[in-house]
Amino acid sequence: MDSKKIGKTKGFIYFLSGYTSELSLEVLATVDFILKDNENMTIDQVMQAISHWSNRKTDLFSQDLVELAYHHLIQYRTEVFA
Repeated sequence: MDSKKIGKTKGFIYFLSGYTSELSLEVLATVDFILKDNENMTIDQVMQAISHWSNRKTDLFSQDLVELAYHHLIQYRTEVFA
């Protein structure tokens, strides 16, 4: 594996650190999907988007989990794309 692929792999591992359960990965993916086209959404707006998405996600995702994913994504984007 060349150094570029190693760097991408390490970045991916860093990005997913702490997100190993099915629930945490689903929360992370959902928040990322919402923010993809709405980068300036607040946490409350993300929670509202989740509530419109499905009852299942609304019932499963606590605000604490969404906030953790939200801040993780914002931090990651700031570090990687700065």
